Amino acid sequence: MKNRLGIRLFLAGILAAVLAGCSGAEGKTNPSDSTIEEENGEQVEMPKQHSAVDYTVVDGIPAEKGTYAAMVLKDLDNPYWKAVKEGAEQAVEDINSSLGYTGEDQVRLTVDGVRAAEALEGEDVDSQIDTIDAVLSENPNALCLAVIDRESCTAQLEAAAESDIPVILLDSGLKDQTAAQAEAVCMTDNKKAAAEAAQRLCREMGERGQIAVFAHEESSGTSRERVDGFRMEVREKYPQAEIVNVSYETEEGIPVKETLEQYPDLKGIFCTSGTVTREVLEQLEEAGREDLLVAGFDADAELIEAMREGRLWGTICQNPRGMGYAAVTAALRASAGMPVDPSIDTGYVWLDQKNYREEKNQIYRYDC
Repeated sequence: MKNRLGIRLFLAGILAAVLAGCSGAEGKTNPSDSTIEEENGEQVEMPKQHSAVDYTVVDGIPAEKGTYAAMVLKDLDNPYWKAVKEGAEQAVEDINSSLGYTGEDQVRLTVDGVRAAEALEGEDVDSQIDTIDAVLSENPNALCLAVIDRESCTAQLEAAAESDIPVILLDSGLKDQTAAQAEAVCMTDNKKAAAEAAQRLCREMGERGQIAVFAHEESSGTSRERVDGFRMEVREKYPQAEIVNVSYETEEGIPVKETLEQYPDLKGIFCTSGTVTREVLEQLEEAGREDLLVAGFDADAELIEAMREGRLWGTICQNPRGMGYAAVTAALRASAGMPVDPSIDTGYVWLDQKNYREEKNQIYRYDC
């Protein structure tokens, strides 16, 4: 899947942006919003774009020789971020191929981020800020950035603006988007995705019963958006379903067992990240409560295996390779003085025990 056709397939769910996205009914792009284009003799389904810009291709971007794009991610060891990196590297490979650049003329990309050990030690935010400072000192032509803490990095982005370095945020935005001065935010529509998870979970529960929400760190914009999207959908459409607990991940972990003791009649669980989903499943197994319906977020190898075994009922699967590709495409456009949309929706798909094996859904999976 690392060839160009494979990446374009991963991008099939990208950018039914900003008006379309994935349909709530099926968790995929509406076929009526799609067009078919032929590449390398094969049929490739591509969604129609609701923007003048197509972030699934780099052709036509007049990148100067030696253009340097930098990317700083949240985590270099997580499969999700590895997939983002793959998509970003594919975009650079494609632009060099398109422009015929070789050797020192090539557009280049560096990818930095936090290692798992730093995250465990609670030094991830400070480490990321130091990394951004170091990257900016190298004066890149553009910066793609996935912030760990949505209240951090404002000073670094102001410094980037002063140096005329366009910034593309990916995966999540900042608390103060105006101060951030970013060219664009390239991400999943987290509220919409979480709302779909709520819809599917509530329906599977018979639209009634107790639900617990377990979320990753509260300082993360994606965490808050997913919690808000899920909570709002349940509150507005499923009055007989009740969210009895919302717990955010801390250094002490996730209080699954405590929640089970407090709410023995719990029927469903929603998790806001792959890491949280894995921990919740582990604690449920230890507690002998694998009867609960668990809706997760993300789809790495461990979660796909949990779905195969029946321990995970369903999950929102993002489009990380598409996100990486689109972020670099936007960064190259911005550095070349071309227009960039302020919001770029990279899409998602709902996977459950019924559909995760279907061929059309394999393009989203990042179980590496």
